[in-house]
Amino acid sequence: VIAEDRGKHPPPNSTVFLSIDVEDQNDHSPSFQDEFIVISVEENVPVGTLVYEFHAKDGDGSFLNSRIQYFIESHHPGMNPFLIHPSSGMLVTASPLDRESTPAVTLTVTASDQAVNVTDRRLRSLVAKVVILDANDHRPTFTTFPIAYVREDAAVGSVVHHVSAQDPDEGRNGEVTYSILSGNDHMTFVLDESSGLLTTIRPLDYELKTQHILTLLALDDGMPALSSSQTLTITVLDVNDHAPEFMQHLYEASVKENQRPGAFVTRVEAQDRDS
Repeated sequence: VIAEDRGKHPPPNSTVFLSIDVEDQNDHSPSFQDEFIVISVEENVPVGTLVYEFHAKDGDGSFLNSRIQYFIESHHPGMNPFLIHPSSGMLVTASPLDRESTPAVTLTVTASDQAVNVTDRRLRSLVAKVVILDANDHRPTFTTFPIAYVREDAAVGSVVHHVSAQDPDEGRNGEVTYSILSGNDHMTFVLDESSGLLTTIRPLDYELKTQHILTLLALDDGMPALSSSQTLTITVLDVNDHAPEFMQHLYEASVKENQRPGAFVTRVEAQDRDS
């Protein structure tokens, strides 16, 4: 600023420098790039694992009007396995994640500036869906009873048992195939690896073998694969498929005449291979 005295020539003057500071008004709200995002994290990661880092911008000047703090709220009351750092916006796991019980969590993430007057503070939110990715952390579990019965006269190709196992994992981690580990020494049975149908491929004979004990395997398709086994007892049921047979082809005996009825003549014997 220059002041002059115009009563003299040349006019004397005086100069002073004036500094003007423009005070910032909190007239900008924080903003996110998107209003809705989908992020993912694998189940079973350690507590404290970084899931995502949120970044909001505020067009106000420096200091409190543009300083941002973050907080989150779960759309599922009582269920929020995540924490957010209020200053950095880093979202981390706060408790173990289990996809089988909680496949996804939806969060509202809010960014707020820190204006001196709380009533002047501005905020903006986005919705974040956190998808929990599956890990192969479950073994198949057999759901069928480990006992089966089959008649000895069952035709070749007859279904003896329907083997079934469940795996709560997702995708290939939950796909189960079946096989016979042991007990099928004479290749009497075949087990379909996909359907779990156990069928005969040879005739059965109760008189030769009354029981077959098979060890079955259920294997998932995860990496690495997990498996479980079951011992299946198959009881062969007897069928009346054998006629009695005499012990001898010819019996010879003699008896005196005039014997009273009921007199002993001879003894014949026959046997039946059925039970």
